Amino acid sequence: MVHSVSLCACLSLLTVLSCHSHVLPRLSFPMGSPGRSLNIFTNPDVYNTTTLLLSNDEGTLFIGARDSVLSIDVSQTDAMAMKEKLDWSPSEKDLADCAMKGKMKMDCHNFVRVLQVLNSTHMYACGTFAFSPRCIYINSKTFSVATGPSGKPEEGRGRCPYDPYQKNTAITDIVSLTPPEGASEDQTLFYGIFTSQWQVNLGRSAVCAFSLKDIKKVFTGRYKVLNRDTLKWSTRVQEQMANPGECGLHNASDNTLRFVKDNFLADKSVRPVIQGLTLVSPDKSYSNIAVQRVRGARGRDYTLLYLLTESGFLHKAVLLENGAHIIEEIQVFHQPQPVKNLLLSVSKGAVLIGSSEGVVSVPMSNCSYYLSCAECVLARDPFCGWDPVMKLCTDIHSHDHLVQDVDEGNVSAQCTYVTPRSRSGQSRTPSSEVVSVSLNEVVHLQCPGASHLAKRHWERLNSQLPPKIYIQSDDGSLSFVATPSTLGHYLCQAVENGYSQTLVVYHVKQKSNPTILPATPNRPYSTPSTEAGIKTPVSTTRLITPEQTEPRPKPDEVHPTVTLKDSPVATTRKSRNFTPLLGTEKEDSRMTEPGENLQQADKPSYFQELVVVSILLALCVSALLTIALNRFRHLCRSRTVPQTPSSRRDTEKGGSATPQERESLRGNSPRLEKQNGQAPNGQSHNGQAHNGKSPITLSNSMLNNSNGHLPNTPI
Repeated sequence: MVHSVSLCACLSLLTVLSCHSHVLPRLSFPMGSPGRSLNIFTNPDVYNTTTLLLSNDEGTLFIGARDSVLSIDVSQTDAMAMKEKLDWSPSEKDLADCAMKGKMKMDCHNFVRVLQVLNSTHMYACGTFAFSPRCIYINSKTFSVATGPSGKPEEGRGRCPYDPYQKNTAITDIVSLTPPEGASEDQTLFYGIFTSQWQVNLGRSAVCAFSLKDIKKVFTGRYKVLNRDTLKWSTRVQEQMANPGECGLHNASDNTLRFVKDNFLADKSVRPVIQGLTLVSPDKSYSNIAVQRVRGARGRDYTLLYLLTESGFLHKAVLLENGAHIIEEIQVFHQPQPVKNLLLSVSKGAVLIGSSEGVVSVPMSNCSYYLSCAECVLARDPFCGWDPVMKLCTDIHSHDHLVQDVDEGNVSAQCTYVTPRSRSGQSRTPSSEVVSVSLNEVVHLQCPGASHLAKRHWERLNSQLPPKIYIQSDDGSLSFVATPSTLGHYLCQAVENGYSQTLVVYHVKQKSNPTILPATPNRPYSTPSTEAGIKTPVSTTRLITPEQTEPRPKPDEVHPTVTLKDSPVATTRKSRNFTPLLGTEKEDSRMTEPGENLQQADKPSYFQELVVVSILLALCVSALLTIALNRFRHLCRSRTVPQTPSSRRDTEKGGSATPQERESLRGNSPRLEKQNGQAPNGQSHNGQAHNGKSPITLSNSMLNNSNGHLPNTPI
């Protein structure tokens, strides 16, 4: 019966999977995320805890592991503790036989793959047992191996796989969902996971639901018969002798049993409910499924599915009239797991998952994560509702009259303080950040992750950003080149189901923003003094006139640190000494705050620098020409009137000089005569005359009175 249902579901999957709409999880919680708490059971002596079984009171969890069966206390929702351990290991002979078969030693252990409740006192367990499957009975009270009908372990072939990496053969299980209270048994639903083996849909999986009523209808109808000559199936037209779909054939005749053996395939297939697929995953391969019925705030029942993926994520989905809605996905394994087990503890409100890494307990609800009415409603979680009095999102069973809209997720209709026109309301406080950039620098602004169902976009002054200037990537980031026209505030907003909220606000400012203090006429602007290791607060007010804009700071100028009082973070600014030229300021100049009049303030102007440099250049040229002229005149004069510095000073000061010296300075030097080859003071000058001429002699009084100056002697 199960085989026929699965076959028809796969046929339905292959025909419509390619054109079916994909469903994405609304939120994702990676492993260890603070937004989703997990309880994990691990033990250094226990491996491969993949098979799970809950007791009737859901206070004890039985785990089928490698070479053992465990009993775990799960009475507390936030903790799991091991109570007992039953060893079930292969013998040395069993391990040697497994190695003779060419199997790896690691795979020759006994991996428990079947663990079922047999009655109120015993359990039934089956394991791979060194590639020779075996089954045992376990006393639930004493937690020990019990003797079976044969007095020894039973053969497990056909009930448990040989290979620990293969699926079970005794359990298809597909899970069932009992009908609501007071409904007919025929409304029981069976949910199954199906994957495609065709290349066109490879890697996808789907969930299909079947009703017990439709299954009974198919199995009470006609059956197909196989023509052994042509190997083709055809419908048996003769009157059937028995109904293979019915139970209780232990008293049937041989002809009836022979008919059931030859006619095991139904003529018609069982179609899924609503004639379609319940859920389709575009890129996730589902391995396990659990189902639960939850009553919402308005008294309506909702069906929740818990789906385990091969990549280690748990999907929590709610089935609605217009399709499935995946509320969240939670990473529960670090590495992909080929074999897993999934159980629901309704009384504890937890999802139990078994893997080779350990047993994970995931709370069914996560209402405290949603901080506003809008987020609580947009989650569309049947467990959660917004309490307008306490101002929090809480579990639906703990309070009455909670705000919830699982079907539509309409924020404006449920959150009364949200006006339809503004579509705004209380939500998470958006983060604000100041970004300092240089002109012509490429700016990258990141937008925090929001709901996967929300569309993120950037705005500036309530306007869209032109694509020629701005690049909005698929990850939500914004890139542009910093120019005076692109400086300012940027908002990243997310729109989901008609509701818009701001996620982050950026204030993009120019990194170098010199501060110019007000100055009096004919007085240069002053710069606050700075010392090494001391930050000097400077006013952020700037002076901007139509003729002058901020000149660029020079390398040899002072750059004090500025602390902005009106900014959430301290920003380093640069100041400089600046002397305005007369006539360059206008009386209508005004004071502006940083960030205002960006187009005017950020346009560089070099008019004043050009004037200053030109004047300095002219002064330098004039000074050089003056020095050169004086030098030239001095050289010419030194050739005709050699003097010592002291004589020049005495002459300029009008000091006393002898008549001979004054005559010498005027160019009328008296004729010196030779006095017996000696100087007037009786000392010889140069000893002898040179070339037959008498040496020039000077009186001692002349040398003394002239302070060492020589007379003006013609060359």
